[in-house]
Amino acid sequence: MNRLSRLKRALDTLYEARRDLYEKTGRLTQEELEFKPAPDRWSVGEVMDHIIKAESTFVRDLRKKILTFGEEPERDNLFSQILRPFIFTGMRHGSSLIKFEAQEEIRPVHGYPHLYLIFKLGQVRDATLDVAERLARREEPVYMHDPRVGAVYSGEDWLYLTGLHEMRHVGQVERIIAAMEEAKGRGELGHPRLNGTAHTAPKQVTSAREVAL
Repeated sequence: MNRLSRLKRALDTLYEARRDLYEKTGRLTQEELEFKPAPDRWSVGEVMDHIIKAESTFVRDLRKKILTFGEEPERDNLFSQILRPFIFTGMRHGSSLIKFEAQEEIRPVHGYPHLYLIFKLGQVRDATLDVAERLARREEPVYMHDPRVGAVYSGEDWLYLTGLHEMRHVGQVERIIAAMEEAKGRGELGHPRLNGTAHTAPKQVTSAREVAL
């Protein structure tokens, strides 16, 4: 697969994942957005916030790589060539074998308003498409290193991984909504301390840099 084909795959996956996320969350009320299946589980709103922060981080790192001149790039290797298809397949199908704990900078905040999350999703996606355009105009390939597994990805595959990450969390959103519907059937939704979890106020947003590049 050449660079153009990999970039098209990445953009198609990013579009598909975002479309599905909007379809699943667009009609949720704020109360439904903040519903937690259990005290230690994320709400739909928290999943959305995590997607925003993760995409922003992925794309920020790729943009830095594109704009860095004179630095010896990462090189592809046999280990990565063997590992990448396994990671991609696992991410697309939600395998529990391909799962990493969210780092501090991309851990979600509970209680953001729905409209704010929609705005930030659009804002960070604009930044992602800008980086994709920069990548398409670049003659030399860009390689990114993932220290979690030691694999190396092309810039195009890094964007593909970003889309797969969101696709995986869309599956999580579906499971949360299913649990919410069960809670509605039991008459539990509407209680301020559902499952023993209080709704905390969102932290004050002082800068768009939290999610924008």
